[in-house]
Amino acid sequence: MSSHVSLNFHKLMERYLAYRNDWVDSTRYEARNAIPKFFAWLGDRSITPENVQEYYDFIGKHINGGTADKIAKHTSQFLRWLNTDGWLKIDPSEGVKKPKATVAGVMTAYTRDEYIKLRDGITKPYNEVIIVLWSTGMSIVDAIELKWFEIDLNEMMIFKKRKKMISRGGSLQKIPIFQNTDLDRLIQSRMKRIRNRKPEDRFFPELETRDMKQHGNIIKAACISLGVTWRGTQGFRRAVCSALGNAKHLNILQGMAMSGHKDIDVFRDKYVTVDHELLRQNIAEALKNHF
Repeated sequence: MSSHVSLNFHKLMERYLAYRNDWVDSTRYEARNAIPKFFAWLGDRSITPENVQEYYDFIGKHINGGTADKIAKHTSQFLRWLNTDGWLKIDPSEGVKKPKATVAGVMTAYTRDEYIKLRDGITKPYNEVIIVLWSTGMSIVDAIELKWFEIDLNEMMIFKKRKKMISRGGSLQKIPIFQNTDLDRLIQSRMKRIRNRKPEDRFFPELETRDMKQHGNIIKAACISLGVTWRGTQGFRRAVCSALGNAKHLNILQGMAMSGHKDIDVFRDKYVTVDHELLRQNIAEALKNHF
C-alpha cells in the first residue's frame, strides 16, 4: 500500500482491530467510529503528514477538544500500525501536532448538586450506577463489571483493576468505603437483596456488559430530561480525580492510588489546578523554618 488508499479500508481496519485484541469494547467502539472519519475527510487525496496535519487542525476547530483528541489518537495509532505492518512506507502521523484536549476537572466534571439530581431522578438500577460512579471514580465499564470479590468489607475497601489499563500492565484502584455514605448504604442494600451471590458474581448482574454505550445513552437521556449538562460518563471520574488532585492534605500519590492512575504527570496535568492563595499558605507552612 502506498500513501494512497488502494486496499479495502474496512478489511484493513478489521485486521487492525484483531491486532488490538487487548482493547476493551468501549475502546474498540471509539476506534471504529474515529478512524473512518479521517478517510471520509481524506477522499481521494494521499495519506501524507501534511494532510494528516490539515485534518487534525480541521477537527480541532470544529469538534469539542476532548473528542477531537480521541479521534486524532485513534487515527494516529491506526496510521502508525499501517506503517509497522508494511502498508505504508512511513508513519504519516509522526511529528504531526494533535488538537489539544479540553481541560478536565473544570467544565467537564459533574457537581454534587448535579449528582444528587441524577441519583434521585434517573430510573433504577441506573441510580445505583450513578452512586458507584460518583463515589469511586470508576469508569462506566469498571462499574458495570464490578464483582463482589472486589469489595472487601473487612477492610472497608474496594480493590478494582482498571480494565482500560490492562494493555499497559494493569492498574489497581484502592477505594475506601466510608460508613453512612451513599456507597455504603448501596452495598448493604444489595447484600440484602442478592442473598445467593457468589464472589465472582457481578455487583450489577441485571445490566448487560456487551454494549456499554447503551448505558451511557440512558444516563445521557436522563441528564437531558433532568436539565443536567451532559458531561459524559467520565464526568463522574473527573469530579473524583479533581477532588483528589486538589485536596489540601492528601499526598498526590494517595490520590493516584484511589484513582488508579499510574503516571504522576498525567494525573497532575489533567486534574490538579493551582489556587495561588492556597499555594502561598501551603508553601509558607512548609518553609516556615526556612525563611
